[in-house]
Formats: sequence, C-alpha cells, structure tokens
Amino acid sequence: MNLFNAWSEEDRMVRGESLMFAGTREASLLFPARKVLRVFQPQENRVYEEGVDYVWSQGSTRIALTENSAIPALTKEELTPSKEKGILYPLPGNNAIPGGPNGSLLIFDNADFFARHQVEVDYEAECMDCPELLGTQLDKLPRVRKKLAAGEHVEVVHLGDSISDGFNASGFVGVPPYRPTWSQQFVSHLQEKYGAHIQYRNFAINGSGCLKAIDMRELWMNRKTDLLILAYGMNDVGLGVDVFLNAHRLMIGLARLHNPNVEIILVATMAANPIWSVVDPEKLQAQHDGFMQLAAEYGSEVAVANVYDVWQECVRRKGYYSLTGNGVNHTNDFGHKIYMGVLEKIL
Repeated sequence: MNLFNAWSEEDRMVRGESLMFAGTREASLLFPARKVLRVFQPQENRVYEEGVDYVWSQGSTRIALTENSAIPALTKEELTPSKEKGILYPLPGNNAIPGGPNGSLLIFDNADFFARHQVEVDYEAECMDCPELLGTQLDKLPRVRKKLAAGEHVEVVHLGDSISDGFNASGFVGVPPYRPTWSQQFVSHLQEKYGAHIQYRNFAINGSGCLKAIDMRELWMNRKTDLLILAYGMNDVGLGVDVFLNAHRLMIGLARLHNPNVEIILVATMAANPIWSVVDPEKLQAQHDGFMQLAAEYGSEVAVANVYDVWQECVRRKGYYSLTGNGVNHTNDFGHKIYMGVLEKIL
C-alpha cells in the first residue's frame, strides 16, 4: 500500500517517519529498514549520528538510543504527571489531562511539546508489508472527477473538528518546519494534479462535533458545493452511532438543497490514545463501520477516507506516542501526511 508523501512501494522509501522514545529507550519504525539515511529533529534542524546517538540493525524495525544519546526521550513518570505537578488543560501553562489508567493524569500539550520530543527518520525499507487497507474508489465521485479533469472551477467545503482545523501540524502551531495541515496538502495536491481552480472553505471548529455543523448550517449550506468533506467523530463518541449517522444524512441533504450534484467524502477519524479513558475505542469503531454503511447507501456519490484503519495499523506497529501531536487525540506532522495520503487515494 503506497501512501502519498509518506511511503512508496516503488522505491521502498519512507520519508519523515516520526518516532518518540516515550518511556523506553527503543522505538519502532513502520517497516524493517535496509538503510537508515537520516535521523533528525526538524525543529532544531539537527541530524543525529549513528553509533553516537542511536543504533540499529539492518532488517530491524527497532532504533535504540545509546547511553549518552542527544535524542530527546521521556521517562514513564513524565508520561503520567503527578497530581502535584500536573496543570490540567485548559488552565494556562497546562501539561496534563485527566483520563489516564487508574485515575492518573496523562501528559498533554496543544502546542509543540510533542514535536520537540519526537524525531523523524528517512530510510529505505527492506520490504513494505503493510496490508492493503484502502480499496480502490475509482467509481466514486464521478462528477467531481469530471470537473477536475476538465480543469473547471471546483468548490470544496470542509466541515470538521480540531483535527480538520489543523491542530498540531507544525505550520498550524507556527514552529519549524512549518508543514501544512492535511487539508491544505490535499487542496494543493488537487490543484497540482489537475490544474483546476479549487475554491476551498474550511469551516472546522476546535472542540466541535457533527451537531455543531447543523447548528451553523447558514454558513455553508447556501454554497454551490461540488465536494463536501465531513470529518467528525472524535468529539462525537457521546452520541449514539444512529444519531451520528443521521446527522451526516442531514448535512448531505442540506448541501443538496443548493446543489443536487454535490458529492461527499466522509473522513473516518484517527483513533485516540488507547489508554485515555475519555474516548471509547469501540464507539470510534462503530462510527467507522457506520460510515462504510452510509457510503454504500449513497452509491457513487459518497466516498470514505478510511484514515481509521490506516491509523490503527500504524499505531499497532509504532505505538501511539510516535504519532501524536498533543498526547491524546491530535496527530503530528507525519499523521497529517497519513491523512493526506488517504485522501489522495480517492482523488
């Protein structure tokens, strides 16, 4: 499975894969490495030295820190701040959030703490054994495809939560290397691939859920939208799955009032930190399954960007902290690449 700008089966190159040494002196790559080209910290523009800062073995997925490594690492204790030292979000200077195992706190930061404590790796893989999780959707979104191929004006409206707003992408936070959010990457890709003029409007709101999109429908429903991107779920686990799906049916209906030809991408969200009790993983799975059923109901007019399954596979191989942007429910720059790659597979 290729994933645009993240990894390529053609040359077996992985670019900018993130690692975090979180409570351990070892971290895992997605694929066994044939050759490690670079381990670096993009905020500091610092390249680390093999044998001095880290060691690895050809054909292994493991990179280990040396005793005196300059690569940042967190202890197990730092991952769960004490209640005496923890400053709870959203208080100023916060560094923790409730919901850890046995009532503990979890380390949390909505700015660049995790980016500063993660490194990135460029490497050539021995093999790319990732299962094919993204089926072809060439039969989906025929009207949008036709307009893009003809270089026509395409109006894209994006509704979502903080992940869609772009939280914890380095460009969003305003720190090096200033990489764009996944939605910005996707729009740029469409413009470069097709040469079409994309009118893109992102109405994502931090902390919002799908019902908020209905409440603010006057902002977006009156547009002649060609492509509607709906990216909710993380903040909707308190809703029953039927309410969640019916809200999406309503949003689709509202968009169709002004453009009966509108087509839709449903983004099945990344999962939260599996040890964070605030988000029930079974409910996120139910949302994902519901999106698949919803897309089948609408036929060619609705596609699913299946971030959820790709994310879960990456977490299984790497652990959560190597992919997180805030510690609990946002992604880092590499995760924004994953989002973008899944969207790119559709168009």
